[in-house]
Amino acid sequence: MLSDFKIISGYQEDGLLREEFHRLTRATFGFDLEEWYKAGYWDNHYIPFSMLYGGKIISNVSISTFDLVIDGNQRSALQLGTVMTHPDHRGKGLASKLIDHILEQYHSKTDAIFLLSNLKSEGFYSQLGFKRIPETSFIAAPIQQPKAEKDWVNLDFSKPETRKLVQERARNRAPLSNKFGHLDCDHLFLFHCLYDYPSGIYLDPLTDALVICKLAGRNLHIYDIVGNPMPDAGKILAGCPFSGVEKLIFHFTPDLLNLPDVQTKPWGKDILFWLGSKNQPTPPFCRPKTMEA
Repeated sequence: MLSDFKIISGYQEDGLLREEFHRLTRATFGFDLEEWYKAGYWDNHYIPFSMLYGGKIISNVSISTFDLVIDGNQRSALQLGTVMTHPDHRGKGLASKLIDHILEQYHSKTDAIFLLSNLKSEGFYSQLGFKRIPETSFIAAPIQQPKAEKDWVNLDFSKPETRKLVQERARNRAPLSNKFGHLDCDHLFLFHCLYDYPSGIYLDPLTDALVICKLAGRNLHIYDIVGNPMPDAGKILAGCPFSGVEKLIFHFTPDLLNLPDVQTKPWGKDILFWLGSKNQPTPPFCRPKTMEA
C-alpha cells in the first residue's frame, strides 16, 4: 500500500539514513557520495527526496539549486538528479510521486527546472511536463600564437590547500557563458573535481584561471574554465602544456572566449529535458559539464 511509503528529505546529517541513500546509490550507479559529504561539499544546495519503506530507502530524486545565466539573464534554477528506484519496487510510480512532490514545493518559486537523462526516458519525463531541448557541441582548432612564459600548473586535488584554493575560486567565479552559464554551483563543480577530474585541474599562471580538462589522443576536452573575469581564449590557451593537440572540444558554450573559428555539431550524449517552455535557452548552446547532477 502507498500509505506504507514515507517521503523524507534533507536527512544527510543522519548517518544511518545517509548510508541507506549510499546503499541505493552504489547499487544503481556504482559509487556513493560519502567522500563528497566528508569533504564538506554536500551543502544545502543538494537535497535528496527519498521514499522510505520498512526503514529502507527504495527510491530517490534529488534536487540541486543554483543560478543560471540564460541568454544574458540570471535565473534561479533547480536540477533534478540521482533518480533511482530499487529493482524490487520499480513500476509502482515512486519516482513520479517524488517528482510531483518536488514540483508542488518548487515550481512556483523557481525560474527554471530541468534534468538530464537518456532517450529511452523521454516518454516518462514528457508525461511529467518535461520537453527535450537539442544541444550543440563546440569544436575549435588550437590558436596559433606564441607560447606563454609559463605552462599551466597541474594541481594535486588530494592536498587540502589545493581543495581550498579550488573551492574559493569556484565560489567567486564569473559566469562561464552568457548563453548558458552557471553561478553558485560550486557543490556540483567540486563533485566533478573530486570524482571525475581529480588529475585534470590546472592553474594558468598568466590569467590566474583554473582549467578543467582531459587529453584524449590529439583532442583536448575542456570541461570548465574558472576565472573572474573570464579570460580571453588567446591568453589562457597560450599556457596549454600539451603538444600535438589538433582539436579543442568544449563541454560548455564558449561564447565568452572570443575564439576565432568555432565549428558546431549536434550533441549526441545525455539529453536535456526542460519543464515547460519557461526561460528555455535558445540554441545553439551546450550545458556546462561541471553543473551536471
